[in-house]
Amino acid sequence: MTDSKISYLKAMKRLNAAIPEAKDLQEGLQTGLDIILEDFGFEYAVVWYPDKSGDMEVLRPAYWVGDFNLTTAECPLEGNIVGRVFTGRSSEMHNNCDSSVTEGLDFLSGIEVRNLECIPVAAGYDAVGCILLINRAGGADITEDEHNVMDMFGILLSMYFDDNDAIYESMHRRSVLATMRDIRKDYRNGDIVTHVLKGVDVDIHEGEFMVLLGESGCGKSTLLNIIGGIDTATSGTFTFKGEDYSNPGEKVLTKYRKENIGFIFQSYNLMPNMTAIQNLKYIAELNKDSLDPEDALNLVKLDGKGDNYPSQMSGGQQQRVSIARALVKQPQMILADEPTAALDYETSIEVLQALEERVAAGMTLVMVTHNEEIARMANRVIRMKSGVISSIKINPHPAKAADLSW
Repeated sequence: MTDSKISYLKAMKRLNAAIPEAKDLQEGLQTGLDIILEDFGFEYAVVWYPDKSGDMEVLRPAYWVGDFNLTTAECPLEGNIVGRVFTGRSSEMHNNCDSSVTEGLDFLSGIEVRNLECIPVAAGYDAVGCILLINRAGGADITEDEHNVMDMFGILLSMYFDDNDAIYESMHRRSVLATMRDIRKDYRNGDIVTHVLKGVDVDIHEGEFMVLLGESGCGKSTLLNIIGGIDTATSGTFTFKGEDYSNPGEKVLTKYRKENIGFIFQSYNLMPNMTAIQNLKYIAELNKDSLDPEDALNLVKLDGKGDNYPSQMSGGQQQRVSIARALVKQPQMILADEPTAALDYETSIEVLQALEERVAAGMTLVMVTHNEEIARMANRVIRMKSGVISSIKINPHPAKAADLSW
């Protein structure tokens, strides 16, 4: 038996076992795509779904794998392989690609495409999306057996999911709270310019838990600071609830932070000479329509600790006070920068559970972390590398804090 045939049988066995266990079409897509990427390896993968919200139906990326950002990308139904596969419901495989294969796929500009596979995805009788796989790892051609595996992936999804769920439906029902387009941040030291952010495009949706993940120095904290109005971009466009904050003055930024953003820091940043309740009352007095400080402490399960000073509380309790402090002003969005980095495992879970409850109640949370396990809790994971977004992953069923381990 050839290696190609063995790989085919192995992948089919894994897909047949995994797809029926998926809870919905979105999870089936992600699970199956992970299997194909692991078994065959591709440099790029994109899941496309139809967006009918505008005057003309187009395909938009639901999630992708690879060193590019497709937040603003769209694909018309005509003049390209993705639209052709989606409308025709027939997969295509291409090796030794020329420009005719990638025609109409503007996001591939600058990428040398060696081979390409495009697979339709159906639910019942309706086409609901397609998967684009680009550049087999190591430069190898896509074999006929591998093409058959990937084609069968779409067929298996059609067999097990016939309720016409929309790909990425849960996220696209959320309103967009903030948008960032081509965000760049440079720091100058004499004649030396350091490019920290190199063109970031991302949307933040109301009520989502979004994680910015990546190694130290990748730009995630800088991006968080720009979202929070602590820093400003060198160039690019940033809007919040439709208002443009691309070139704000300091008064505008101060008002933006005061009215919209709550911050949670790694170092707590509590006033050491104030009790927990005094730390909260100080913030409440600076903001209109603030939450009662006692109620905020109750939300993070610190009722009875209001008269304690920070030095009389554990690290986890202090971090929960900082969460309560962020909640007091009832912000539109909370930003958390490595909120568990200084805590042990048990205390980290307590803090994450407090945040989990707030997200369940409708709060928007953007968190910076380097902890891959925490990212399992997020609705979306934005992975950054060297100042750009390298991938965006959707968690159709985010994990509970109590289920995490590291």
